[in-house]
Amino acid sequence: MNYLRQEGIFDQGILNRSHITIIGASEIGNNLALYLCGLGIGGLTIIDKENVMQANCIFSPNDRGKNKAMALCEKVNQINADIETEAISIGFEKSMIKNKDTIVNATNKIIDFSGISQPMFIASASNYCASFTTDQKNLPEFMGQTQGPLPSSMISAILLDEIRKSIMPLEGDIKFKGRFNYHLDSKFSHNREIKFLNGISADFSNDNALIVGAGGIGTYVYMNLLGFNFKNIHIFDGDSIEDHNLNRQVMFYKAIGKNKAETLVRRLSHLAPKTESRFANLFIDESFLDRHLSKYNFIFGCVDSWKTRKMLSDYAVRYSIPFIDGTVSAFGAGAYVYVPEKTACLDCQLDYTHLIKESKNAIGTCLLAANSNVVMNNALIGSYMASLARDIKLNRELVYSNKFRYNSKKGRIDLVKSPGPCDCGSKK
Repeated sequence: MNYLRQEGIFDQGILNRSHITIIGASEIGNNLALYLCGLGIGGLTIIDKENVMQANCIFSPNDRGKNKAMALCEKVNQINADIETEAISIGFEKSMIKNKDTIVNATNKIIDFSGISQPMFIASASNYCASFTTDQKNLPEFMGQTQGPLPSSMISAILLDEIRKSIMPLEGDIKFKGRFNYHLDSKFSHNREIKFLNGISADFSNDNALIVGAGGIGTYVYMNLLGFNFKNIHIFDGDSIEDHNLNRQVMFYKAIGKNKAETLVRRLSHLAPKTESRFANLFIDESFLDRHLSKYNFIFGCVDSWKTRKMLSDYAVRYSIPFIDGTVSAFGAGAYVYVPEKTACLDCQLDYTHLIKESKNAIGTCLLAANSNVVMNNALIGSYMASLARDIKLNRELVYSNKFRYNSKKGRIDLVKSPGPCDCGSKK
């Protein structure tokens, strides 16, 4: 796999020599394995005695009845053939993890890890929330719960940053200590138990979503929106897959040269048979927006162009449509929301004109840093953007009215209050 986009910030040699053992091949284990393919570790052991019951972003319908550990290792080998995999299809025993670098219990079960000296992480999830711990403390409240795709996707991305700090620490890293929680309703908390494992569902069956960009962020937006059963999801991207995309856009394995949007739809749309997923092998333009934008209920900006972001912001204001935009950097990610009559437009929040000018002036090492990109930040922000659609649908203004900022080196998440409504809508 080509690691060009992360070799400027990571020591790929250390990653290539590392070995991770994941106990459990449900949603958290699947997501961790998927992201580890992009990170580029040397070895991966999967332990799970259960069989695949249903398809997801990892397991295809043809995998039903196969052992989960074996099926997951097969998928890892397809995505990144450089990783040495080992599938253990029996119950966990301590003897299985001798001489392994890092251990992750990704089940919702209590396991006795006493006497184990290796770095240990424990992660569990329900349909509405997820947690991980760095101190070998089990999470008994999740026993018997089914791991939900979106909370698992979120918690796995943040957890993998902590795993990276353990196997390949960088100057300035701050390791998280204790317990970290994510809940679809209350969002993020540290070092306390989650009181409510359930939440309120949102109905998107009559809604249409427009995703602009099918790259690193767009991949994970689409994967998570499929779980919401939208009426229609339309993905625009005129870009073709290149080998340097694969360490972030891990669903594009064996598809170099093909269109990004088409590949996503053809590989993942079966996960939501009630949703009509369509792709356009085009870069979106004003002509399309003028003719068709009014039929969409949500716009997701997943592009790396400030000019395109400004265009989407202007049209979101003109047609009074919520606009959710995401950004990533080498060690960070951000999400920003415009909701008509509730928040300022994103041009007022972020000053796109200034950012367009800055991007044109970026040269040398600044440009290299801007192009550095890793799988975890893309997965995190894509998942979070999908969750914001639920917050808007449920009118949870206290959540969607905040700018989301993530600093992976510091393990810090900030929710910063967005400005109130601007007068741009009155000028449309």
